[in-house]
Amino acid sequence: MSSLGWDDYLRRALAQAIFTQDDDGSWSVEIPVLPGCVTWGQTRAEAAEMAEDAIHGWLVTSLRFGDPIPAIV
Repeated sequence: MSSLGWDDYLRRALAQAIFTQDDDGSWSVEIPVLPGCVTWGQTRAEAAEMAEDAIHGWLVTSLRFGDPIPAIV
């Protein structure tokens, strides 16, 4: 996480989120800086909330298993 705090890292990762509206009207979200960090929601707002939760989960899991946390700009 370099010198960034938890909240700053989360905010920057979320700022890089790619939102895609699916054929059924739901929204998919990918966080490119965190490989495999993908989620979705029925609405864009719900997808944003789910993305924040997914980032938290991704980071906690990486820290728990000693995996590297990608640098973020």
